[in-house]
Amino acid sequence: MIISKFAKSCLWSLLLFCSCSEKKLNYTQQEATVAKQNLTQIVTVAGKLEAAKIASILAPYDGYIRKIYVEVGQKIKKNDPVISLSTHLDDNTPLFPMRAPFSGRVTDIAIKEGQYVTGQGQNSQTLVQIEDTSQFELEVEVPELDLPKLEIGQIAKIKLASAPGEEIPGRIKYISLSPKEIQNKRWGDDSQSRYRVAIDILKQSPEYKSGLSATVDIQSAEKKSVLALPGEFLTEYQGAEAVRLKDGTYKKIKVGLRTDNAFEILSGVNEGEAVIMDDFANAR
Repeated sequence: MIISKFAKSCLWSLLLFCSCSEKKLNYTQQEATVAKQNLTQIVTVAGKLEAAKIASILAPYDGYIRKIYVEVGQKIKKNDPVISLSTHLDDNTPLFPMRAPFSGRVTDIAIKEGQYVTGQGQNSQTLVQIEDTSQFELEVEVPELDLPKLEIGQIAKIKLASAPGEEIPGRIKYISLSPKEIQNKRWGDDSQSRYRVAIDILKQSPEYKSGLSATVDIQSAEKKSVLALPGEFLTEYQGAEAVRLKDGTYKKIKVGLRTDNAFEILSGVNEGEAVIMDDFANAR
């Protein structure tokens, strides 16, 4: 029987695969030693800057913008006139002035003089926005699994996308007790609920603006000089958390604080014991 070169090649590959599959695949098993170290648990979330006080000026009734007294970026005082409206454009129609509810800065003007606007209702729009730019805070959304780690007063480190390399100190101001409503949630969506967390910014700057994107590292827990190992050495044995010793045996352990790259060992192994990374290809 004549066998083509292609058929011979396929047959040889199949025999080689079967031969290898019967043997246990070896790899370099990394080693680590149980040692004392400082652990810091960090919760990382994203959010946007917001002025502590924001006022959206809306039209109280349908009418025309007769006069705009301010400009974007202008500082104003409480009760300063912002815009005036009237029901008609003729000069005999009395004007209705609208004033600033607090001292701050005009951050947006969405109308022009003579423009017709609708009153407060479904189709109403923000005519002028005023913010107290002397104090900014940060609002973030925290997944439900991370929520138990957070407490009011915990320290946060804030990094703005617009200011790379700069780290701004912050502190948790409040934690919402109810989850944020998810818009247009699909049936069967089992994604985690998210909770609003407000963070006070402890170092203010005139460069801050509402809407700036930020990444926040919240220090949720810290322990000094505790027995620990890198996270990749934690495995499971007989339904319990464990580590694998150099001789290939397993020791069940009790785990304390967990961070992104390490875990605390409360009991099960002693300082100085060597462990190896488990072969997760072998189910137990």
